[in-house]
Amino acid sequence: MNEKNKNKLEEMTGNISRAIEKNETPPGDYAYSSSLTTPKARHLAGLWKVEDHTVAGVPYAESYALATFHDRPHSPLTYEATYEFTGNLCIKRVLLHGSLAGDDKELDYEYRMSAVLTWEIKPDVLIVRPVQGYQITNIDGAPVAVRELPNSVAGIIIQYSIDGDALVLTDGDDIKRLVRTHA
Repeated sequence: MNEKNKNKLEEMTGNISRAIEKNETPPGDYAYSSSLTTPKARHLAGLWKVEDHTVAGVPYAESYALATFHDRPHSPLTYEATYEFTGNLCIKRVLLHGSLAGDDKELDYEYRMSAVLTWEIKPDVLIVRPVQGYQITNIDGAPVAVRELPNSVAGIIIQYSIDGDALVLTDGDDIKRLVRTHA
């Protein structure tokens, strides 16, 4: 680059930087441009909330409670989960909370899982790979189990379909119905 163009580029960069610094109220959150994704992937870009999640026809919260608590008395769990698709990354967040019977009182129970996944779209399937994540279980606000999710070289193949305004993810008998949401 010749000296004249280099100086012009430095001047433009300086002007842009000063304009951004002067802007006290940013116009909005930074977002990955969907124009850089394939047309099919653009349909998935954004934040999705899990509206319904079943495993073998049983609501996921019930299935989780049975596998986790066995016969221990507990309240019905509340389940919340989101998937945020951007570029080739997906951020998955899961929260289950309720209460367990303690020796002399009910104990608050909370399970959180967050994971960053890469995703690749193919005809009717998503190939996802965990990159980083954690699971944490709290009882009465104190952590009782923390686990980092292992990396996975092998992709997990999940079937997907668009049903009206919903995104349906199917992994064997695990079926999630997601709806678009805003932060």
